[in-house]
Amino acid sequence: MTYGAEAVIPLEIGFPALRIDQFSIDENNRLLSGSLDVVGERREVVAVRMTHYQQRLKQGYDKGLKLRPLAPGDLVLRKVVGTAKNPSWGKLGPNWEGYTE
Repeated sequence: MTYGAEAVIPLEIGFPALRIDQFSIDENNRLLSGSLDVVGERREVVAVRMTHYQQRLKQGYDKGLKLRPLAPGDLVLRKVVGTAKNPSWGKLGPNWEGYTE
């Protein structure tokens, strides 16, 4: 053959494997239909786990936050976007509007 190597017959041809000998189409179809019945339950379990995981992440993130309640009349900064941005400013213009010195 190639570079003097001889052709080798795969082992499965001469000695069939246990999974090939004991394969049953009816049993396989029965197991597949059984697993399709459980798919909805597994999705629910995964959704519950994902929600729990997201809540734990939020708790960890919120632990380091300091609450700052805003009242009417407080000064806040707003991002300059869209029509509020003057094209003559270019890229060196202010990114926020509100507080100026």
